[in-house]
Amino acid sequence: MINRIAGHLLETTSTASRTEKIRSCLSAILASSEFSGKEKNCILLKFLVEETLAGRADHLKQYTIGTALLNRPPDFNPDLDPIVRILAGRLRRSLDIYYEQEGGDDTIRIDIPRGGYIPVFLDINRDALQDDDHSNISADNGDMVRPAIIVRPLRNLTGDAGEDYFARGLTEELITELSRYEDFQVIISDESSGEADRNQVHDTGSADSARFIITGSVRKAETTFKISIQLMDSATGEYIWGEQYRRNLTAANLLKIQEEIVYEIITKIASEYGVITHTLYQEARKKPQPDLQTYDAIFRFYHYQRDLSAEKYLSAFEALEQAVARDPVCGIACAMLADLYINAFALDLPGGENGLERSAELIRKAVNAEPTNQLVRLISAVFYFHHNRRTEFLQEIKKAEALNPHSPLRLGGIGYFLALYGDWEKGKRLLDKAMAMNENYPAWYHGVIAVYHYRQHDYERAYTEAVQYDIPGLFWTPLLRGICLGQLERRAEAAEQITLLLELKPDFKQKARPLIQHYVKEDSVADHIMDGLLKAGL
Repeated sequence: MINRIAGHLLETTSTASRTEKIRSCLSAILASSEFSGKEKNCILLKFLVEETLAGRADHLKQYTIGTALLNRPPDFNPDLDPIVRILAGRLRRSLDIYYEQEGGDDTIRIDIPRGGYIPVFLDINRDALQDDDHSNISADNGDMVRPAIIVRPLRNLTGDAGEDYFARGLTEELITELSRYEDFQVIISDESSGEADRNQVHDTGSADSARFIITGSVRKAETTFKISIQLMDSATGEYIWGEQYRRNLTAANLLKIQEEIVYEIITKIASEYGVITHTLYQEARKKPQPDLQTYDAIFRFYHYQRDLSAEKYLSAFEALEQAVARDPVCGIACAMLADLYINAFALDLPGGENGLERSAELIRKAVNAEPTNQLVRLISAVFYFHHNRRTEFLQEIKKAEALNPHSPLRLGGIGYFLALYGDWEKGKRLLDKAMAMNENYPAWYHGVIAVYHYRQHDYERAYTEAVQYDIPGLFWTPLLRGICLGQLERRAEAAEQITLLLELKPDFKQKARPLIQHYVKEDSVADHIMDGLLKAGL
């Protein structure tokens, strides 16, 4: 990932100068050592870029690429032949390596966002770096040495060499999906051979440096495949997670089942609430503050995000302050610290009145440093959300969503803020998806879903969700329950919630409307919430 770049996604333009710059950068990529000898990468990248510049981006689908570029027959079925997805995954990894090693002077970055095949062109605004005093800091984010995961090729134990393709496909898919998570290095085992396997390396590193090891096998009984996956912590030599999946595979459902299994595996082990994050957080919480590294601070932040407790807020805040002091241009640490300042403002915590102002410079540094980091983009969107700048908010949310549509915490965050800014239906769909992906989702998801039903006057369902919004110490907990009970005319229970609300936030009466509209952007919904408070006895 390029460090210290102020970038923003630009629509493809038809101006000759811009097209010339893009083609010049394309030529530099194709002539680089990373792309040398990788003919398929070169052909695919040139095809995608030229088609986009010619105004034919809408046609860049798996079928079109397969038939027009890869000489697949007219009956080509991408569900049965995943060649386009495989080649695109390799191309993305080569682009990442190119920009890490050789592309530091490029004026435009060419990316192929996951989930599609249309390239985007990131304009590198070097003028924004003129007042930055950290020009000698490397692109490795200082002490941000990310924990490494090695993926060993899944073993084909079916006794049929013809099934090798399925084991290889699962391995490829695991690596591709793991590479979406910026918190880890992803390394492929040296046990593999051939150019296809060498292309799998997502990040530099050696097998010896891998903290976590993924192994697995594929077995078959008639038409039923059994896939076994294990995760080992090399620090202890213990297997910390394992699962078996049984599926009846056909040519028609092969790709779909492969994706479903991989998404479930990745969510359980590598997501923000997965096994690896939990393991590293347990280590981080035992370390004294002076011994914390940047990734320790990151995992403390994830655990604060899970339950929003005051104790975990302080733990994450102190750790991230230290991380940013050590490396002022570590994008992810700057963004996370900015988010904590924004939280202090939005929840009216002591000292939080200047939270938005203090977060502004951190957000600028974060986006400059890591413009293609999904969490950086999401927190940038949250910054604009609390500034009531809807256009910029929606632009940042769109960028964040495109970068990794499978991250539970980030997908849930996108849905959460989209709903509160008025796109209730899409926000609710994304929250439902995030909750289905990981049963360990944070309780605050239920807050927006409670308001979703409340605004539809479905107070029973809203109250059910409000009960699941169980965050002790946060005034929103009794607020949500109180407004539902008030509308249901359960006055005694509503009064209890108002009493608790005022205990948690004694000055709430004076600040009620602005505190509500820190999150609820629609006046009509805020009015409805105020009405519920009145009926609850406030």
